[in-house]
Amino acid sequence: MIHSRLSLLDLLGALVLLIVPFSRQLLVADPGVGWHLRFGEIIRSQSAIPPNELFLYGSRKPIILNQWLSDVLFSWLAQSGPGLDLFFLVIPFIGLCAHFILVSKVGALVGGKSVSVFIAALVALALGSSQWILRPVILSFLFFSLVNLFLWQYYLRALGGGDAQRRPPFLLFFAIFALWANCHPAFVFGLLLVLLVGVALLTEVCFVPGRTTLIRPLAYTGVLFLLCLVSTFLNPYGVGLYKSIFSLVGDSYFSNLNQEWLSPSVLDHSCSMLLILVLVLLIGVAKGVGAKFSFLDTLVVLVFIAASLHTRRYIPFAAIALSAPLVRVFDHIFKYVSETRLSRLIALEGPPLITATVFVLLFSTTLILGHLPWASRSTDLSEYYPEDVLAFLPQDSRELRILSVPDWGGYLIWRLWPRGQVYADDRNLETGKERYEDFFSFANAKPGWDQKLKQIAPDVIILPEDLNVIALLGQKSGWVELGRSSGAVVFGTLPDTASIPITNENYRFLKTSRGHI
Repeated sequence: MIHSRLSLLDLLGALVLLIVPFSRQLLVADPGVGWHLRFGEIIRSQSAIPPNELFLYGSRKPIILNQWLSDVLFSWLAQSGPGLDLFFLVIPFIGLCAHFILVSKVGALVGGKSVSVFIAALVALALGSSQWILRPVILSFLFFSLVNLFLWQYYLRALGGGDAQRRPPFLLFFAIFALWANCHPAFVFGLLLVLLVGVALLTEVCFVPGRTTLIRPLAYTGVLFLLCLVSTFLNPYGVGLYKSIFSLVGDSYFSNLNQEWLSPSVLDHSCSMLLILVLVLLIGVAKGVGAKFSFLDTLVVLVFIAASLHTRRYIPFAAIALSAPLVRVFDHIFKYVSETRLSRLIALEGPPLITATVFVLLFSTTLILGHLPWASRSTDLSEYYPEDVLAFLPQDSRELRILSVPDWGGYLIWRLWPRGQVYADDRNLETGKERYEDFFSFANAKPGWDQKLKQIAPDVIILPEDLNVIALLGQKSGWVELGRSSGAVVFGTLPDTASIPITNENYRFLKTSRGHI
């Protein structure tokens, strides 16, 4: 029995909120932060979603912004607060809710011991926090955790029999999936979870004697799945959203291009934790706990372990989905541990008041001070990129076609658009395989790199100074080094090599002078 009282889960959550913001560079490590913020600003200012490419020079192809609502929310938060500092509080708070607080609620639902719930929540926290960064997927973790909690409530109630005829919260699920489909494409995982509940109930009806009472809950689950599926089409692109999602996931070139899409490495922290999790589950099954698994436990273990071993990007979702079976395993391991006073203090039934209070205090204090309480100033995205080299850009206000590494593309978009457009950024479908291959051929100084450069036709080149092509480019006729700083070097072809800093004031003037987007 889990008692509602002061909880170590709540205290630990508050501690995480105080510690995680110190890892500010990790929280903004995603190279797409810049273009997410810029798209959000454009949508808010124009009250419309741009239908065509804006940031890549030489491209006006149609685009699908499958995270447009997240971009709007992020842009609003960035412009409402002191720099990026509010994100350093909001991101870990959302992550805590998804990978810690709601996970503990699921553990309590399945009747786990306090110590089992606590350890399962710690495992989910360790696995999920590796991807607590400033990008829309953080909202997907929250949506997925909510769906996981509500589905377990419904599934366990159906198995219990006493309240089996009660309908699931159809309107709540409809609202969640309608929002989720406009925030991030991982809503597909939510649909998968609903489907797994239906399969588990169907298996109970077909293979377990005396389970005909589950026919109505099974029918409700089918209706719920269709309702959630329909709600995801309430997006600006309709079925086109699904086409864009599966075209990216199913492309082996992009899967191998992005490190986060690769299978977990044994040297990776999250992979090590995942392997420990798999080992614990296997030991539990070997010791007989598998007999206590429901069909949903078994399906979740098989599906999400396989997904996580396929690509590390799915590990945070597996951390949430595997919480219930993991609690069952720990219950078996700790079956001789009694619910002592200390173990009763571990679990959490009531609201996490301490965590919420710490968050509200930090958030409000940051708004008042203009920066995090323990910092002397607010944080800007420029601190994590080679901002100094932008001072070497040509003085005239003509539009610039910029060739840079794709991982700097988002920052340059945030910093220089609309004056500057880039050749490639980390948006895989928008940039396309051809542009990536052209860039890598040039950057690695492969035979014919100079011809590739002519095809790319940039006005300015901004690259890390350790790339192979840097020495050759300095010898190339027509290209002159404009300057280098912070590990980056700028080349240009314009005759006027005088330079001025591109300050925020200059940027606003350049943007206003364009008069359009």
